[in-house]
Amino acid sequence: MLILDKEGIFRDFHCSNKNFPIRNPETLPGQDLKALQDAHLEEVIMDSILSVLNTDRGLKFDHTYQTNEGLFHFEFRMAPAGNNEVLLIIRDNSTTVNLEKMLAQSHKMEAIGRLAGGIAHDFNNMLQVIIGYSEILQSEQKRDEIDTIMQAAEKGQNLIRQLLAFSRKQVMRPENVNLNQTISNLDLLVARLLGDHINLQINLQEELPLIFADPGQLDQIIMNLCINSRDALPDGGEINIRTHSTEVTRAQRKLAMHLKPGHYAVLTIEDNGTGISPELMDKIFEPFFTTKDTADSAGLGLPTVYAIVKRHNGHIEIESTPSSGTRITLYFPSTRTSATDEKSTRSGFSETRIDKTILIAEDNELVRKMTADIMLKAGYQLLTVKNGHEAVETFKKHKDKIDILLLDVIMPKMNGQAAYQEITKVKPGIPVLFFSGYSEDILKDEYLMSIPGRLLQKPTAPATLIHSVSELLGLS
Repeated sequence: MLILDKEGIFRDFHCSNKNFPIRNPETLPGQDLKALQDAHLEEVIMDSILSVLNTDRGLKFDHTYQTNEGLFHFEFRMAPAGNNEVLLIIRDNSTTVNLEKMLAQSHKMEAIGRLAGGIAHDFNNMLQVIIGYSEILQSEQKRDEIDTIMQAAEKGQNLIRQLLAFSRKQVMRPENVNLNQTISNLDLLVARLLGDHINLQINLQEELPLIFADPGQLDQIIMNLCINSRDALPDGGEINIRTHSTEVTRAQRKLAMHLKPGHYAVLTIEDNGTGISPELMDKIFEPFFTTKDTADSAGLGLPTVYAIVKRHNGHIEIESTPSSGTRITLYFPSTRTSATDEKSTRSGFSETRIDKTILIAEDNELVRKMTADIMLKAGYQLLTVKNGHEAVETFKKHKDKIDILLLDVIMPKMNGQAAYQEITKVKPGIPVLFFSGYSEDILKDEYLMSIPGRLLQKPTAPATLIHSVSELLGLS
């Protein structure tokens, strides 16, 4: 709060905000507007004084002030105080303005997320067909050319996972993951993000144990940390990504405080950049805290990484020295299974006839045909339709024959959820398996759907589809 006269001389002053641009505030009374550290602000305040005194009416204006500590936003309110003086009240709105910017960015990301979800839905349908038929052909020992198709499809699947992870439209779906393969799948994308001025080194331990984790969230961790390292290397440098396995014992007191004794896969990302000062180390996991320019960063990168690691029962350690660089080490519990062992556990198709009938409802013709081919090869009897309305009518005609429903969620005329509700009026408790190119949270947020049963995310491996149907029918 300030009192100024018509000449712009400070008559009284009280301010508890250290960010306000005032030189020597304790000596302010008696000084003129030159005491301000901003020539433009001096001019605006002087013009406002003259306007308030001439009109005898108050006014307000906003001013942004840049310091070494960041960008600050102030609201100025001025009113007549009598005796040719004005009362000036200054309010620091920096927190509110920054939160509004974060909210706007959040809304922008939400729009990107909706776009990503739509793209993912269509792309996942295509991948479902490619992966499904490739695995059918592999089961018939036609492997050489099909391996290439599978690799391309898996890269497309990884791309969708990354897209959904960045838009935060993917719910946690853990599975056995080869951390080395995750890094290898991202290396080209990471290299593009880093640019030519940064040297990327990747060193991966062979036969690294698998971890039980969400692949998309692992992608998000790696990308966030690599972007942080890149930003710490404005003039170029080196980033190292390494993996190894380790065993944590009770004797390792520091690690044992955070991790249960056992075997872990370890990911380390290290740079030789600007580093983090010791006084900031305690704040780096706080939401909205950032060491970068607040205009360029929402301060959610490391808190997001921390949350994901903890969600996977892991641990994160950070070592940093100013001007020397930062090393971030992540520990994930291992499954004690190697990638080679995991591949050998995949089940093939069975030619044994199963006396069960599936009603399949899927609007995409290629996906419908591929799903039918998979389940026929697994030995099931089938009825197929292209929307929810046809599913209800077909079920009414063959209710005593149909043992399980396999329903796409989003279909024309009647969606899978509505079709299931109508069918259960005829036969309550019938087993159902939903599948969709959309993730469950998109279905809930965008379509206001709560799936009343198990949901398989497209693209789904044939073995997973067959096992899920068998499990629901009590055959496995």
